[in-house]
Amino acid sequence: GYIILHRVDHTYLLTVLRHYGFPQVFVDIVRVLYSDRRSKILVNGDPLSPLLFVIALEPLCQILRQNPDYGIKTGDTVHTGSYFADDSQLCAANEECLHRQLALVQSFCDKSGFRLNVDKTQILTFAPLSPASASMAVTSEAPTKSLGILVAPNLSSRARFNYVFERFVSRLSLWLYKARTYAGKVAILHSICLPVLWYQLSFVSADKNLAKLIDRVMLQFMHGEEINPTSTTTGLRFKRSSSHEAAIQVQDGCVDIPRVRSVGQSVPPLGISTRRSLCQWQLDIHAPIDAEPQRHAHVECHAVKLV
Repeated sequence: GYIILHRVDHTYLLTVLRHYGFPQVFVDIVRVLYSDRRSKILVNGDPLSPLLFVIALEPLCQILRQNPDYGIKTGDTVHTGSYFADDSQLCAANEECLHRQLALVQSFCDKSGFRLNVDKTQILTFAPLSPASASMAVTSEAPTKSLGILVAPNLSSRARFNYVFERFVSRLSLWLYKARTYAGKVAILHSICLPVLWYQLSFVSADKNLAKLIDRVMLQFMHGEEINPTSTTTGLRFKRSSSHEAAIQVQDGCVDIPRVRSVGQSVPPLGISTRRSLCQWQLDIHAPIDAEPQRHAHVECHAVKLV
């Protein structure tokens, strides 16, 4: 299940900091920084706020770990949850264990000032749920995100790819006219656009046809054309001049920009290619990225997102 937790009571936070042995001078600094803030929710852009939130959440993690019977056991390890700032996930062996975990979470919230957003709490499971919990279930028609990755039972690889690809196309369209030179465009691809794929495609399988879609929109971006994945032509071609030199090679679903020089500047090569290994497609962007993980069978496992 996926749960979202917001709001941290400042008095509770300061008590936790002292309990974990933080110096009093640091506790006083935190008190001064946050005492006059009206909002108790995580502050966007504040580098200290997420770290304080994680520290404040640790007592809840300990409570859940002290009840291993509710979690999912794999080998000698029991998983009761995973936590990334305010995006937390509970791992429960079955629906009954899940509700017991949620009761522990609610009890913790009552004492700490955290707030559990029940309306946004979701359950990801392959097992049937009772009518009371069915409305919280994640479905393939209405997937959710876990640490930025689209997840749902029986979600197709193409649906995951489309989610990633739409974000990539949106990023390309946003930056299409913000670079005027080939070197600038390649730099934008490297630092701004392709990172959208690097993380996401670690969990999404891609074949040669999907790689060609990525190649196509990248070429359109380099040519300064409207980003249109359905277009079968790229229209313009690169022109060589004394101040710009660029070469693009497209081979077997691979686009490679081996060298771009502009006024003496050089840019690292950019390439996307696919290869098949052990019946899995693996997308390579400079360094190999793991292919889509194998699906493992579970008798009855639940993951809940706390909101």
